[in-house]
Amino acid sequence: MMESVKNIISNEIEKINELIKKNENKNENIKLKNELLEVLFLINLFKTYTISKSKIENIFKISKTTTGYSEFRV
Repeated sequence: MMESVKNIISNEIEKINELIKKNENKNENIKLKNELLEVLFLINLFKTYTISKSKIENIFKISKTTTGYSEFRV
């Protein structure tokens, strides 16, 4: 089931990329795309580290750095 969710989100990101290329609501679409990319990241995080919702107290989004590390802290 998780793979189908990831596929749906990935397909939506591709559709949004096409809209961005056409300059249709570009800023809104970029924002939506970034939100969907964050969802994919969190899905992979939960899958990779077998984290349950009950174990997470806070998720902080840190401003972008040039260190190459993830901008999320759990």
